[in-house]
Amino acid sequence: MLKNTARRRAQRARPELTECENCGATEGLERHHPDYAEPDRIEVLCRTCHVAADRRDGTRRSKPPKVCEVCEGTFTDYSHTRVKTCSRDCLRELGRRNARKRWDAGLRSRTSRA
Repeated sequence: MLKNTARRRAQRARPELTECENCGATEGLERHHPDYAEPDRIEVLCRTCHVAADRRDGTRRSKPPKVCEVCEGTFTDYSHTRVKTCSRDCLRELGRRNARKRWDAGLRSRTSRA
């Protein structure tokens, strides 16, 4: 069965979402299909529990790990693809390195003119 069909059946089967079956939260509720082969089997979960259930089931994609440009450690808690460092301290150090490159290039060009 297609995912869209399963979603429509789930909405008809459980139109009202009252609380998360996992933690009891009452806001940010979503329908979770543990197995799309059984479209009538639906769990009502909050967003946090839904993400955890999808990771447990292997249906949620996770971010690939990145390597920090400063300390060369791996990290996965980044917000977008341009993030290059694992922490604020490494970001500061990267800024210092880039500033040093700019200043060194400026000094070289001044001395070469004289």
